[in-house]
Amino acid sequence: MKVLKTAVAGTLESSDVMVTIRPNPEKGLKIEIQSVVLTMFGDQIRARVSAAICRAAEIRFNWEGEDCHG
Repeated sequence: MKVLKTAVAGTLESSDVMVTIRPNPEKGLKIEIQSVVLTMFGDQIRARVSAAICRAAEIRFNWEGEDCHG
């Protein structure tokens, strides 16, 4: 899967999380998660990350199967 563009999932509103995925010209992978509510909302954060990755790679997200399809 190749990240083609910058993509966002979520919002900056209270009690939500915003995930931004962007292409990395250096070809490396860097993931940073900073959250004071990670233990309470870890599953929802993973869902936002999955959605943002699929959007950035311009592929459809299968919410029922919880994975990306090209």
